[in-house]
Formats: sequence, C-alpha cells, structure tokens
Amino acid sequence: MALLMLFYFSGPYWTLWRMGAALQAEDEDEFSTYVDYEAIRASLKRDILADIEKRSGLRGRTFSPGQMAMAENMVDPILNRFVSPTSIEILLAEAQKANLAAGASDSSWSGIWNLVDVERIGLIGFRWEPKNGGP
Repeated sequence: MALLMLFYFSGPYWTLWRMGAALQAEDEDEFSTYVDYEAIRASLKRDILADIEKRSGLRGRTFSPGQMAMAENMVDPILNRFVSPTSIEILLAEAQKANLAAGASDSSWSGIWNLVDVERIGLIGFRWEPKNGGP
C-alpha cells in the first residue's frame, strides 16, 4: 500500500523531472510523450473564442453563428501552427528562467511548483494549470 501511495504522489514530480531532462537533452520526441497538444489546442481555442464573443458583446453587438464559425476557422490554423513541441518547450524554458529570476536556487525544475497547480485525473493522470494567470 505504501508503494502505491508513493507512486500516486510522486507521479507529477517524476513526470516533470523527465520533461526537464528531455528539454535539456533537446529530445523533442521524448518531451512530446508527456504533452497532450490536442488538449492544449482545445483549451486555448475555447478561451480565445470566449474572449472574442465577450469582446464583441462589450461593443453592443453579438456574433452570429456564421461569424463564430468563421472565427473558429481562423483560430484553428493559428493554434495548429503555434501549439507545437517547439513552442511548448520555449514556454517552459521561459517559465524556468522566470523562476530563476524570482530567486530559485538552481536551474532544476523543482521550482516549477511555484508556477503551477496540479489537478488529479483518475488514478494515474493529472493536469497542470498555471497559478494566477502565469505562463
């Protein structure tokens, strides 16, 4: 039972350590095994479309279903282009630099926990969310 609990609680730390090792080794394939790019694109798409709809409402008008479909068609290729292994690696590297600038003692990934919240999904899954609108 203790071994199962150790596995359960250490999973996010182990994965983050492996992601950092893949980044340092510049191993894009290994790094990509830890990232669900489609989930990132879907999440960003929801946020962007909600923001577009919200901003249009502030101006006293709303988008028709056809206009929202057109906005979706414009957002999809942009997200497909910019949500990639390279862009995620750059974002994480920038988060690591920010962590160092904020006073982290070394360049390890241990300080990343100051930037993200971990949400458990089932027994072995989890998702990271930026704290306070972070990177």
